[in-house]
Amino acid sequence: MFTTPFLALLFSSLTLAIPTHRIRKDVTPIAFIVTKFAAFDSASPSLSFTLEDPNPNHPLTTTCSLPKTAPSLFADKWYACKSGMSDAAFRYKEEGTFEVKRGWTSGSSNSIYLTAFAPEGTYWAEGVNMTKTDEGVEYVREEPWKFTVTSMSG
Repeated sequence: MFTTPFLALLFSSLTLAIPTHRIRKDVTPIAFIVTKFAAFDSASPSLSFTLEDPNPNHPLTTTCSLPKTAPSLFADKWYACKSGMSDAAFRYKEEGTFEVKRGWTSGSSNSIYLTAFAPEGTYWAEGVNMTKTDEGVEYVREEPWKFTVTSMSG
């Protein structure tokens, strides 16, 4: 007696909506470029690099370095870069992920502040871009390192 209306209700609730948007393939992903990367993991850790956002609508080139008071290279904490008016920061996670973030104001009359996050695996290899010494471990990237944005908030 209740079977037919119940089944109709059940099946109609199990259907999935068809997406109404399509992924645009002509859009270039947002990416930041890290150059001059050098880090030393020791009792007195150090890390420095240059961060560049090549987007002509909100360009940025700034230097970033680990504060001398940092107890370690690795942290979940964000360290601010010397970026003047723009929000730029980094963190180096112990599991081998280096992440940069950048904020900017988008739009003119209805402006919104956006923050973009770009993590990358480090993939260090001894003798290639990592050197172990008695004092600690040195990490160097001489070639430009591309960080593709994976998430944004605003």
